[in-house]
Amino acid sequence: MKLISLNLWGGIVGQPLFDWLQKKSIDTDIFCFQEVFDAPNPPAKTGKKHEHYQLKSQLEKLLPDFTLFFREHVYNFDMSGNVDFTLKYGLAIAIKNTKLDNILDEGDTMIFGSKRMGFTMDRPTDRNLQYLRLKINDKILNILNYHGIWIKDAGKLDNEFRLQQSSKIIKFVQELDGETILVGDFNLEPKTKSIQMLEDIGLEDLIKSNNITSTRSHFYENIKEIKVGDQIIKNDGSKFADYALISSGVKANNFEVPAVEISDHLPSILDFDLK
Repeated sequence: MKLISLNLWGGIVGQPLFDWLQKKSIDTDIFCFQEVFDAPNPPAKTGKKHEHYQLKSQLEKLLPDFTLFFREHVYNFDMSGNVDFTLKYGLAIAIKNTKLDNILDEGDTMIFGSKRMGFTMDRPTDRNLQYLRLKINDKILNILNYHGIWIKDAGKLDNEFRLQQSSKIIKFVQELDGETILVGDFNLEPKTKSIQMLEDIGLEDLIKSNNITSTRSHFYENIKEIKVGDQIIKNDGSKFADYALISSGVKANNFEVPAVEISDHLPSILDFDLK
């Protein structure tokens, strides 16, 4: 099976992103997306930073052979700040329709904070963990999709909040039967305790074991600062954010992070089997 994880950056890159997803959909079984917007009646198709307000619907049209499950973690916020119309922002997993009969369960759980309206700079972002549980050849596989908390001026290093989120992820994983694939934009440096904690429960960090040198594209490298509301956020210069971790019963036939410029993140592509 093949799984692709990608932070879509709200669809800002537009057509090159959509073309790439359509091309990859031919031989991909599961997509895990972060930074997905969903709005029923937005005042415009895109925001000031060209984020696509109806990205969820666009993905569904782009991927007709897939069923998309969307789980938001914040409401009424875009990449410029808070908005005055209904707008959801969160995670999505798309699975090929030929695999629908394999689904046991789907949902999400809050890992930090709660689902709230808007965004403020004085606290970490609220985050959920999306899950899709499958039964494949009498074996259970848990697909976990995650976007780690962002904290103003904290870079991607350890702090009490990030250690808390790793602890909650670990608790959730340990309560699951079967094998696990955990992917997403964790907003963490590789050599953090927050990552090591996940390895300590037996998950293999494929970024580390495959000597990946960066998960960010030139779009991110070229960003000097971003305005969110009335605050200016400087680029922290990190070459890492995204991870793919697997349990011992998952065989990684191939793992790559190709340098394709379709977001400010690079996609993680995992070809795998269950042992």
